[in-house]
Amino acid sequence: MAIENEENEQKILDAYCDVLELMCSKSKDLLRKVAIPKNLSSHTYVAIFFATLIEYIEAALLLSKNKIAGGSHSIFRSFLEAYVDFENLANDESYFQILEHKNCVEWIRVLEAADGNNPYLTQIAKHEDHDAIIREFEQKKRRTRRAWRD
Repeated sequence: MAIENEENEQKILDAYCDVLELMCSKSKDLLRKVAIPKNLSSHTYVAIFFATLIEYIEAALLLSKNKIAGGSHSIFRSFLEAYVDFENLANDESYFQILEHKNCVEWIRVLEAADGNNPYLTQIAKHEDHDAIIREFEQKKRRTRRAWRD
């Protein structure tokens, strides 16, 4: 009896996975038809987050189909973070400024870390415009901070 229940549960899970795979495939087809602005805007971010959510679902499906549990928590956490940003942006176009600000903060952190002893980032530090790029991100960070704080 217990084996039958497990087999039925697996069949149901497989059916759910099949539906999700179909939805991801159709969503990617639709996304390819969407005209995504070349300049970064709230509309660009919506498209990016939508594509990211599809990628996370596909990754989770791949793990599920292969009965691999490792990595699923990281994928789920990343999915939730992207979904929260997607939801916030869909409900408030000014959230774009917060995302831009966060992006600047992260790039500054990476670029400044490149000046240290991180062997993975040494090539970044050698870029001829390294300091100018940091200054540009610093300026953009100040602009975006003012925009979403007002």
